[in-house]
Amino acid sequence: MPEHRHPNEQVGLVVRGEFTFTIGGETRLRKPGDMWVIPPGVPHNVERAGKAGCTIVESFSPPRDDWADKPRTPPSPDQWPPS
Repeated sequence: MPEHRHPNEQVGLVVRGEFTFTIGGETRLRKPGDMWVIPPGVPHNVERAGKAGCTIVESFSPPRDDWADKPRTPPSPDQWPPS
């Protein structure tokens, strides 16, 4: 995901896998259990996901109206909790 910013606060959690995430110029490898908070207007981008991909859960406040009309794809099969 290229660098972007928005007026919404963003909170996230890595559930499975890993990815490299840059927030406000600081780059970190995010792994299961890692969380983040991005204040409104702070630039951020995802550089790459791990070989097995990743699953994250994010919340935005206020909700992102620009995603309301985006098509939804079915979730990929996964096993929870991991064996």
